[in-house]
Amino acid sequence: MQLDDLFDKQSIESIAKKTKLSPEIIAKLLSKEFEGLQKTQALGALSIIEREYGISLESLREECKSHFADHKLSGIIPASVAPLRKEGRTGSKIFMLLFLAAVIFGAWYFFADYYKEKIGSMVSQEGLLIAPAELDENRAVEQAKPKEAQAETIMPEQKSAAINEDNFSTVETNSAQAATPLTEEAVADANKSEANAAQETNETNLTTETPLSYENITLMPLKTMWFRLVDLESKKQTKFMRSKKLEIDLKEHGWLFSTSGAAFSLIANGVIEEFADKKEHYFRFDRDGIHPISNSEFQKALR
Repeated sequence: MQLDDLFDKQSIESIAKKTKLSPEIIAKLLSKEFEGLQKTQALGALSIIEREYGISLESLREECKSHFADHKLSGIIPASVAPLRKEGRTGSKIFMLLFLAAVIFGAWYFFADYYKEKIGSMVSQEGLLIAPAELDENRAVEQAKPKEAQAETIMPEQKSAAINEDNFSTVETNSAQAATPLTEEAVADANKSEANAAQETNETNLTTETPLSYENITLMPLKTMWFRLVDLESKKQTKFMRSKKLEIDLKEHGWLFSTSGAAFSLIANGVIEEFADKKEHYFRFDRDGIHPISNSEFQKALR
């Protein structure tokens, strides 16, 4: 019996529970992915599986040994082609850095001084810099203005103020008499309008909101992974070992989904959820979306 035959009868979880091995190690041995394992770890796991189930995995053991032998040879570097260390260039590198720093500082100083003179000349030509003599002359002209002109400017304001003081009491009385009924009607109308608008908004929201529905879910494995799909209606189980994406149709019925020790992503209605914690995962897929569940809930749904 080979490991594939054992897998047809037992799940990775049951094998891991009996042998006390990690589900990740069992999945890698099943898919013959020895890159993430050590030689002693892989061979030891094969020996434990043979002992617990009384089977022979000699062909898989030979493939494992061959893989690690090739990997060991490819990692050896001949002594004759070992890279030579380059020494004696530290001083030249420091000199080049100092030279570049001096060039950059000189260029910065030249342009800063040049633009400073350029801006100063432009400001002088536009007349933005006013000489002190011109300032004194402007002050003398303002002080020489006749006081009569200032009086003419102030008189209209004083006249309007006097008129406002004479008529203040009359205007205030009339306003107080007319303000009360108008204000109450305006407040009542405003409150009624706001209530109608809020009611119309709520009715519009109730009629336009529709529940989000899912027609399919896409499974994207990051590498070869083991997982299981169970039809929620017929309870039929299907086990997979694949590395390519899988479209799961939800139009007819829902599914139960389980996997362990794998990195993958689930895509539904344009939303991507990533799982890379290498733990056991259990889900229920239906038209309402993706629902994470516990192991006990998964086992209960299988009945």
